[in-house]
Amino acid sequence: LGNLDEAAVGVEGGHKNEIYQMMDGLADQGQAVIMISSDRPESLGMANRLVVMRDGAFVGEMSSPRDVTQADVLKVAVGS
Repeated sequence: LGNLDEAAVGVEGGHKNEIYQMMDGLADQGQAVIMISSDRPESLGMANRLVVMRDGAFVGEMSSPRDVTQADVLKVAVGS
């Protein structure tokens, strides 16, 4: 189980890709990878399941985030 909390914040583009490849490799090996990110495009691009939290509470889950827009995530996050 890997846990990455804002793993790519402040990381230059090429190095971000290395982090993403490492995460994909772990997932391909059957490992669970938990990525915590406030970057919606990053979350949508990397996740196969997206959990949305607000004020420390679970407010929604999206099982196909690659089919979800940033606006969809924002609606769940703000509760509208």
